[in-house]
Amino acid sequence: MRRGMLVSIVMLALIVIVTQYTGFLHTDTIDDKDRAYWTFDNDVIIGAEGYTLAGTEECWVLAHGYTSTPPELASVAHALHDRFNDTIYVPRINGHGQLPSRLETYTVEGWYSQIEELATRHGCRNLLGSSMGSVLVLRYAIEHDVDRVVIASPPFRLEPPWLPQRTSAVMTTAIARYLKKSSPGANIKDPEGSKAHIAPWSFPTKNVVELIDFKNELIPLLSQTNGDVLVIQSLHDRVVSAKAAREAFANFPEPKTLVELDRGNHLVFMDYDKEEAIQAVLNLRG
Repeated sequence: MRRGMLVSIVMLALIVIVTQYTGFLHTDTIDDKDRAYWTFDNDVIIGAEGYTLAGTEECWVLAHGYTSTPPELASVAHALHDRFNDTIYVPRINGHGQLPSRLETYTVEGWYSQIEELATRHGCRNLLGSSMGSVLVLRYAIEHDVDRVVIASPPFRLEPPWLPQRTSAVMTTAIARYLKKSSPGANIKDPEGSKAHIAPWSFPTKNVVELIDFKNELIPLLSQTNGDVLVIQSLHDRVVSAKAAREAFANFPEPKTLVELDRGNHLVFMDYDKEEAIQAVLNLRG
């Protein structure tokens, strides 16, 4: 009887966890919380639009992270523009700043094509990416001639490190199409940054599998990266592995710089260490 009761308690706990932290059994209503929380204009959260800071012919393309939006990179975008008068392009990557069900209709490969087209069209030889955006700009720097590439919080390995990455991601996708967040700014320690972050309350899991496959194809090619490389990584990142970033850094060609931050979490340009992260980018631009 005790064993049966224990099994029942465990099953009940699993049901609570699955329903609370995933979109299991709630696929049809997964967008409801975002509809109630955010204000939309033409299906995009107000404030989540892409933007351009016009300046000289020297230009940058900045790519935000998965589920994130262009305002994530506003601090570094304005710092570059104010210091050097470079032109800064910060696109809203397709599907982002929209409902989770809309985000699900896009692919990581399509997002790379969006960044590639923008950088190529404007002849930008400087790129910066955060989280997912970091591997998008990394691939561009491998396949194209660039002057500089900034890779912030790269998802070379997701946390926790002991989980088999792709297998666990595929299994999660089979169980739940979406995962829920505790808040849109959950991956930012600084309360001000967390409150200001524009992102959905849940996200599709199938794109995580795509992201793992995308970055796995790049790992063997790191030595082919063009331009000066700057890697920025928080030591207390709860989304991606700081150790994996350090190991990958060893495989980049010179010149390269690794900046490790000690106070913030995943989105470094909105967290406690943002000034140090920004200064590292300005030093790279030099």
